[in-house]
Parts: sequence; structure tokens; C-alpha cells
Amino acid sequence: NPRIFLTNQLNKGEIMKSFQELKLLSIAVVMIGLSSMTGCSTKFIRPAPDAITVGKSTSADVKKIVGDPTSPVYAATVNNSKVTVMPYFYQDMWGNFPGVIISWRSSTYTLNNDVVVGEQFNSTIGGESTEFPTDKVSLIEKGKSTKADVLALLGTPSGKIIFPLTKSIDEIGLLYTYSYVRNAGIFTGKPTTYLAVVTINSQNEVTSVSLKKDDVELIKK
Repeated sequence: NPRIFLTNQLNKGEIMKSFQELKLLSIAVVMIGLSSMTGCSTKFIRPAPDAITVGKSTSADVKKIVGDPTSPVYAATVNNSKVTVMPYFYQDMWGNFPGVIISWRSSTYTLNNDVVVGEQFNSTIGGESTEFPTDKVSLIEKGKSTKADVLALLGTPSGKIIFPLTKSIDEIGLLYTYSYVRNAGIFTGKPTTYLAVVTINSQNEVTSVSLKKDDVELIKK
């Protein structure tokens, strides 16, 4: 159906645009990777938990497990450190009818000296959706809440970062991302993106909390 095909292409373009407009939070992590989702839409499967280890796995490990990036690998500078970004993107081109959230997934791996220092996954596909309870982010308290508290409130993170993507070498960042586009028929729906980052120190204490919607800061602690 030419109309459905055109609609899907338009919505895919809007999704790409939403990625390109995402900005990095105050800890210097601009969803490095959500900013580069261009190129072909090639199906890939999210690796099993811990299949890729932040702080240990290499680009060769990522390619072995996930395959070749679906978009060109590119370089960036974060906190005065050079990083390499490996982006993956897939959109289901069928069944995206007007009013329905478009089905797609993305993964991003950020490397420093060929070691993975950040990974992020985003999906609107049933069974693997990264949607999280944004209303509970405000319950996380800087200096008081623990990593266990964060997991209890928000669930399993959709990504993780370490230095130099965090400000301090003894911090890790738990990422929660949910970006979606609702099919608006022949016209493109407007993307909606929620992004929460919670940093944790070596004592498992929360050191910062941030929540943004479409790049508008809602919470910063």
C-alpha cells in the first residue's frame, strides 16, 4: 500500500529527527547515540543482560554479539575525552496504523580507548519496552536514596554509563530512556522523549538525579 509505505517513511524520518534533537544532560552524556540514528533500518536483537560489560567489552565484542552498526560509527568528545559511538536502529515497517505508537528499537554503545563506557537501549516494542514510571523519579533523593531504592522505584535501567561519560571516575550512571512517536496517518506524529539519569557513587548512594521531557528539564537534584 503506497500510502502506508509513505506514512511509515515519514514517521521514520520524524523518529530520526527526534534523535538528532536530543541533548546531553548536565553530566555530559547526550544520549550519544540517540543523536546519530540515521541510515538504514536493520533488524537487530538486544543482547542478553551482561552479554556486553560496560568497562570491559570492546568494539569487537559488540560487533560479535550485536553485529555491525546500522549507521556510521562516529567520534565525539565528552569531558575532554575522545569517544567512539556505535549506533543501531530498527523500525518495524508494518502494522503502524494511525493512532498507534510506532514500533522501533535502538541501541547505542559508546567507547573510550576501545572499551565500552556507555550503553543505552530504547524500545517501544511489546515485551521489551523501555517505558518507565516518570512520576516516581521525584521520589529519589540525592545523598539519601541508594541504588537499590532506584531499582525498586524505576525498575531495570535501559542503559549504563561510567567515566568519562560521568563527571567522576567513581560514579556510574543509570539511564532510563523512553522515546516514542504516535502514527498520525499521512502526517507525522510529534516525538515524545523521556530521559532520566541517576548517578551512583562507590557507596551505592545517589549523587544526582535528572529527568527531562523533550529536552525540557523537569527534575534536577
